[in-house]
Amino acid sequence: MDSYGRDDPVPFGTLLVAVLQHMGLMSIILIFPLLVADAAGLDLVTTARLVTLSLVAIGLATFLQCLGWRGIGSGFLLPVVFSAAYLPPLLAAAKGGGLGAAAGLIMVAGLTQILLSRLLFRIRRLLPPEIMGLVVLQIGITLGLIAVRLMLTGGDVAGRGRADFYGVTIGVTLALTVGAAVWGGLGWRRAAMLLGMAGGTATHLLLPLLAGGALPAAPPLPLEWVVWPLAAPSLDLVLVPGVLVGAVACTLRAAGDIVVSQQAVDPRWRRPDFETIRAGVLADGLGTLVAGLLGTVGVNTYSASVGLARATGVLSRRVGFGIAAGWLLVGLVPGSARLLLAIPLHVVAACLFFAATHIVLAGMGILTQRVLDTRRILVIGAALILGLSFDAMPGFYADLPDFARGLVSSSLALSVVVALALNAVLQIGTAPRSRVDWQAGDPAPDLAALTEGAARGWGLRADTATRMAMVAGELGEVAALLAAPGTPLRLDLALLGTTVRLTLAWQGEALPEAPWQGAESLEEAPGAIALARRLLEHLADRTQLAPGRITAEIED
Repeated sequence: MDSYGRDDPVPFGTLLVAVLQHMGLMSIILIFPLLVADAAGLDLVTTARLVTLSLVAIGLATFLQCLGWRGIGSGFLLPVVFSAAYLPPLLAAAKGGGLGAAAGLIMVAGLTQILLSRLLFRIRRLLPPEIMGLVVLQIGITLGLIAVRLMLTGGDVAGRGRADFYGVTIGVTLALTVGAAVWGGLGWRRAAMLLGMAGGTATHLLLPLLAGGALPAAPPLPLEWVVWPLAAPSLDLVLVPGVLVGAVACTLRAAGDIVVSQQAVDPRWRRPDFETIRAGVLADGLGTLVAGLLGTVGVNTYSASVGLARATGVLSRRVGFGIAAGWLLVGLVPGSARLLLAIPLHVVAACLFFAATHIVLAGMGILTQRVLDTRRILVIGAALILGLSFDAMPGFYADLPDFARGLVSSSLALSVVVALALNAVLQIGTAPRSRVDWQAGDPAPDLAALTEGAARGWGLRADTATRMAMVAGELGEVAALLAAPGTPLRLDLALLGTTVRLTLAWQGEALPEAPWQGAESLEEAPGAIALARRLLEHLADRTQLAPGRITAEIED
């Protein structure tokens, strides 16, 4: 299937279809601001104003995420929606202090994510790739369960039309979406979600008419221009822990979505690019801060849209800019929100179910990139099982003390708390290390085989193990050339979080102080040493040179 990469231009027709599909799929999250409005006891006019500001917020946040300029935004097709991770403390704040209390919490969450984006590289040991994969998998499962719940209770949730037609509507939506995605041509596959939404909505409208009923009523929203501010921000310190956990969960979710986007646009992807992740988390925090200033729900990257982009092959961030422009247009034009709210909730839920299957697969793909040892298996398994127990045993978690409920406000938040805590505890005293000693002039040990064995024992990816073996081999070549005969040689290996460090120490001639790169260094150094240096530079992510010592670092 033809695809459009990250920066590829997209024909207008394909662009329009992609934008409409994403916006239709994202429309399900409009229920979150409505829930906050209901908790705050807002009247219909103020609720309409909140919906308008909410659409502007996700338009601005999506633009920042797709920007990828001067360290702001991942630069991927990664739309932004309201996050359920913030919903429990927000509802509590809105009930007690109105929109102002909810806005204050969201501003704290945005500032927290901005701070985390600055610290992300330093704390990466606490955020290994398998936890990112767990978050993506948990999100896919959560979205799928939400979709199933909405499909099964569609008549009760929507409250419009005849409930006996909901099964037919959902069946038509899924049949059109799956049929176009699996058996359709290129154009049909790219428009599968939009086709399902259109067919499902038409079925929802026509079946009651055919049965002698009436058209379902449109949402009773008045025509409103943007009105801001709606309330002065305030802060309830008791609810702050809940939004802090939500900010960490949203940071991990954004990181996971960015990793999945990296995989989608780069067939040769091997490891997460932390600079891109940092820029994306910063944009996520800025978007949440903007949402708080506007008085609406905090935002986060939308995993379902990542699944849609992977399913259609349209990955260009120009679609993201189109989505941002579309939400701003809908928010700034009075009455436009009616069109999105007119899409039946159970139709959107069927499309969400389709997208969730791709998110689950993406999370499993990230998890299986590494060989999982006992520690990692325990972290992932325990966090996933306990996270799922949140939805299976809601009564138990509802009876927890207030401070505990603030920390485990959702299944995703519970998984994140358990995974981070277990990962930190189980790393105590387990920094993997290995050492090889031999004498210069004696037959050298098989450094490549020893290094590969250590990598397998540490649960590293196969690609990392291969690079370690090749780096160790080149270090052995350097030692043989520079070490004085009969002097000791030592190769130390250490796994520091996600970084493998190989250190070669010898007694004898030091490496020349010439630069690692450039033609001059190749001319000044002996040929074998120059070649080994160039290969080390290519194979390792970072190298450090000191008298009698070379250190090479590889990111797993």
